[in-house]
Order: sequence, then structure tokens, then C-alpha cells
Amino acid sequence: MNELTLLRQLLRTLIRIIVDREAYWAKTLEDSQALLHVDELTGLYNYRYLQASLRKEIKRCLRNDSKFALLFIDIDDFKRINDHFGHLVGSSLLKQLGALLLATVRENDSVIRYGGDEFVILLTDTNQDSASLVAQRLRDTVDQFPFPANGKQLRISISIGIAIYPYHGLHANELLSQADQAMYQSKRNGKNKVFMKDNKSKFDFIKIG
Repeated sequence: MNELTLLRQLLRTLIRIIVDREAYWAKTLEDSQALLHVDELTGLYNYRYLQASLRKEIKRCLRNDSKFALLFIDIDDFKRINDHFGHLVGSSLLKQLGALLLATVRENDSVIRYGGDEFVILLTDTNQDSASLVAQRLRDTVDQFPFPANGKQLRISISIGIAIYPYHGLHANELLSQADQAMYQSKRNGKNKVFMKDNKSKFDFIKIG
């Protein structure tokens, strides 16, 4: 083997190593960026993903003249559950609830752990009537589900607030605020309910279920 042939082989080997390493680091970077959007406890999407998705969805709806819905969900009396059963049971409950919410909505919808015991669901191509039906189904499903806890079955309920783009806001934070306010209206009215701001009034809410 002459020197020229050897040099060519070495060059091909070097190029292959460089390409493989570039592919490895590109995959590593992609995985790292994906992890930035995942909640560590539940495996659901997190607040960072929600903000990015809302901006993207608003742009899509502007192009297509379509709607989407946000459901803001809070577990009723979660502090009491933590105090009575302990934080390990509380964490397990959050994971189970996240999985239940994910299994109850469509594949193209997004379930996000907003923080603590709060969750947000982004329902694409969804109007007020459809969002109301989904929210009621979620509330009923959770209300009837026996969550395993220390060898027992734990029953919980959730309060849900709905916001519809563009009726309740044109920007991400505005929509989240409207859905959050509607959820707290459920809390003030006995919990385990679904509320939505009346888009004809700045102060009135509609009880969905």
C-alpha cells in the first residue's frame, strides 16, 4: 500500500468519525431540548412547552380563522391530601392524574403540568360547546376514578376553568388568566365544577357543569 492510498483511507476514516460525532451531538442537543419541555415528575409537558405551543397555536388560528380552548385544572383540597397521606402519595396522585387526563383527551391535544397541583390542557380546533363537553367528561372521569393510595382507593375531584381563543383573549397570558379566573370561580362555588367567563361580560361567569 503506497502512501497516497494510506492517506486517502485515513482521510475517509477521519471524515466518518467527524460525521458520526456531529450526528451524535445533534441527537444529544435534540434530546436535551426535548427534556427542557418535560415535567420531571409526571412526564407531561411543562410550562415552557405551554408558552411555545400557545404562541404557535395562536399564529395557526390567525391563518386558518379557527379556534382552540384552554382548560385550567386544579385538584380540590390537594393540601389536605398531602397532609393526611403524605407527600409521596401526593406525588403519586399527580402522576396518576396526569396519565388519566392524557388518556381522556385526543392525541393532538396537549396536557401540561402547569405547576404544583395545576394542569392545563390545550384543545386544538375546539369551540365553546366542544370544550364544555370535554371539561365535563374530564371532571366526571376524575370524580369516579379510584386512585390507588397506600393499599386504599382515594377519591378526588377537580375544578376546571375554560377559555376560548379568540373570545376570551388574543394573547397567551390573557387566555391563561381567563381560564385561571374561571377555575377559581369553581372553587368559590363549591369545587368539582366547570366554569367559563361570559364573553359578553367582564365580570359574569357561566357554570358549565
